[in-house]
Amino acid sequence: MYDLIKILVVVLFSLSAFAQEPVSPSPLTFQTWKDQQVLEAQNQVLRISARMSFLKSSKSSGSVKEPSHIANGKLRKISDTDTMATAEQDLKRAQESLAAANALQFEDYVDVYIPTLANQPEALQKLSDRLSKEELAEIFKGIMKGSAASDAKRNAALLEGLNGSSTSKTP
Repeated sequence: MYDLIKILVVVLFSLSAFAQEPVSPSPLTFQTWKDQQVLEAQNQVLRISARMSFLKSSKSSGSVKEPSHIANGKLRKISDTDTMATAEQDLKRAQESLAAANALQFEDYVDVYIPTLANQPEALQKLSDRLSKEELAEIFKGIMKGSAASDAKRNAALLEGLNGSSTSKTP
């Protein structure tokens, strides 16, 4: 039971640390972004493990009517639908998410995080000051690759439309 309390304290401390972040944080470098993704995934694994421990202890002590803390900070009652099998599935998904977070590459940063800054020129400026020339070049390559792919799709659709309309107009 003491271990469960320690886990819950760590989870609650982690959640309160995230809640105190400024509203408009400075843009993240790749390593900071990846570390944040890994930390969030680790916290999810810990929360689910704590939930599983609670479910195990509640089964051994009979019906429990105490509220349980969940990820979004709200309290809820443990229901019959919150079974060990569901918790095990959630744990498996959380472990897969943790593995994916650990495997994140710079290309993922360019594809996932950088687009969130598209409407924040000040953030992009701050980020460009913090990144190396190599990292900036990789970002530009990723943006150009994405732009080229969308241009190719748009051009193919236009050509298809032109070809389709020219064949339908033949007498």
